[in-house]
Parts: sequence; C-alpha cells; structure tokens
Amino acid sequence: MYTIKDIEVFVLTHKRPEFLKETLDCFLSQSVKGFRLAVFSNGHSPETKQLLQSYAAQGVEDFYTDEELTSAQNWSRAIAAARGKLLVLAHDDDLIHPQYIENLLALFNRWPRLTLAISGCDEFRPALLQVPAFHRARHFTSAKEFAAFIYSGGNFAYPSSCYQTDFIKKAPPFLSDRFGKVCDVPFMIHACSDGEAAVTEFPFIQYRIHDGQDSHNYATGPTAWEWINLMLFYKEQLSTSPRLRWIFRLQNYRHLRLGWRDWTKCEYSRMSFTNFKQLALEQGALTRGNIWLGRLLRGKISHWLQQKILGIYPEKY
Repeated sequence: MYTIKDIEVFVLTHKRPEFLKETLDCFLSQSVKGFRLAVFSNGHSPETKQLLQSYAAQGVEDFYTDEELTSAQNWSRAIAAARGKLLVLAHDDDLIHPQYIENLLALFNRWPRLTLAISGCDEFRPALLQVPAFHRARHFTSAKEFAAFIYSGGNFAYPSSCYQTDFIKKAPPFLSDRFGKVCDVPFMIHACSDGEAAVTEFPFIQYRIHDGQDSHNYATGPTAWEWINLMLFYKEQLSTSPRLRWIFRLQNYRHLRLGWRDWTKCEYSRMSFTNFKQLALEQGALTRGNIWLGRLLRGKISHWLQQKILGIYPEKY
C-alpha cells in the first residue's frame, strides 16, 4: 500500500519564475499533504533564486546549478536524486488540479503493478481547477498496449507523469540523437517496460502554450528523419502483436500526415510531402497498403475501429 510519504514531486525549470510560481502553488494546494516537493533549476536567474527562497519555509527544496543544462540533462539529475517509491517529474509551466496527487495514490493502490500513471490533458483553463475530479482511468497491462493507445491518438499529458522510481532509474536515457524533441514518448514507453500503465480520463494537467516553448519552435525540429524514426519505433512496439498490428496499419498513414502537418515544418523548404512519404516508404516506416487503408478508413470510422481493436475502456478506480 502506497502512502503520501512514498511520493516525490520534482519540478524542472529554466529561468521561468513567472510560470514556476503558479506550478508550485498548485502542488502546495493539493488535497493531500506530506509529499516531498523539490525544484531542479539550472542557469539559475536572480528572479528564480529569489522566488525559491520565498518558498523554502513551505518545505520546497531547491536543487539549483548555475550550469546551463539541456532539458534531458536536468531530467537525468532529477532522476538520480530520487529516493522515494514514486516520482512525479513536473514541468514548470503547467497547472495541476488540486486532487492530482490524491488520485495518483489511488491509481497505484488500485493497480499495484503500475510503473507509470499519467493524466488526461486539457487546454489551459484555470477555472477547471475548481471542478471536482471524477475517478476513471484506462489500465494497460503492458507497455505495448500503452504505446498503442498513444499512437492511436489517445489523450494524455506527458508533463507531471508519475513513475515507479526503480523502473525510471533503469530506463534508457532520452534518445534525442534518434528522435530529437519527440523523444519523450519513447522514454515513457521504455520506463513502462515489463510493467503496467494507467491514464486518467479526467484532465488533471493543463498544458500552457506560450512563446518560450521549444515544442512550438519548428526551427529545432523534429526533422523528417526523427519523425520517421518515431514511426519505426511504434512499428517495433506494435508489430509483435497480431491485434495491435492492426492499430499500426490503421494509423500509419495518418501519423505520417500528422508529422508533416504539425511537426516537421523545418523541412518545408527542403522537401515536399511526396518526398517525405517516399523516404518513409524506403525506410520501411510506411507501406503502400497502409496508405490505401488510411485513405479508405478515415476520421471517426478509423478512430472507432482502433478503439474496438485495443478494447481498453475507462474504468473506476
């Protein structure tokens, strides 16, 4: 049985004190108290240092370094410092519902084999923090089922995911040389290997969109190669199961188009969508049969089929 003392919340930040304050206030306002709360900041600004000094009396620990680190490096040092049973790795620019930690405990006690629990995600709406949470989640008995859920367009929030500490310490580091800025999902799936995952239906995490986000800076990728590597990663995860292989087939062409439309904009001056598609075909990330299937079964029909194939629906916890 997990208790509140088993949870550590580590917030990663880099010179964003105006957002960090709101995130810390969210965690300090949780319906359950007694978990460890620490901030891992790098390239420490005077404003961030002053802010964290003001929170010291409330038990917020400050693991700062003046060194300028990449997000992956800061993430790694946070994982190395973890000593509890459960670790929440939070970003510094999100809003967290006050019942989130309470629900994480309920999830891990409902399904003791969980190695990863994450929230549904919603747009940035502070009023949602006042809405009582409901307790329904999808429970995946393998990392491959979890990968299929994400690949098929399932709603989830990468920030503030909660990991079983022993598992995340053994997970491979961010494979940014292979996936670039879209290396977060492969990391989560690797951290879930040999265990189970749960995703809440209620959106406990509100994802803030702002100018400083690297995910909206298309000059930094992902490149065409990085997106194709991501497609190959999903193929590797799903192709060993006859059931999940059909989810890959149904989603394969849509995932390529999604990558081109929303992510690989840095390639627009160098190649056309036709070139991108041909590269994916040559690398085995896409098949002509899947192109035909994706064009034939689109939208709600495809989504309904993928949900029926996966066969995992929200249940009470």
